[in-house]
Amino acid sequence: MLHPDKFQNEIYTLLTKIEEEYPELSPFLDENLVTIPYIEHPKLDDETFSRYLDDLKQLLYHYTNNHQKNKA
Repeated sequence: MLHPDKFQNEIYTLLTKIEEEYPELSPFLDENLVTIPYIEHPKLDDETFSRYLDDLKQLLYHYTNNHQKNKA
């Protein structure tokens, strides 16, 4: 399992890429926050960060695959 800082760095890098290269996905990022619990003292563990990172990767993967197919 990755160290929490590693998750945070990967998440930050992926979010930056999405914001800079695919700004049209920004509305989906707000919806994706459901993955991280919105409570006063959420339990932010490896599993939570891993799920959020996986969700971001899936969002980008599906968008780029569908976007490239639509361009062809």
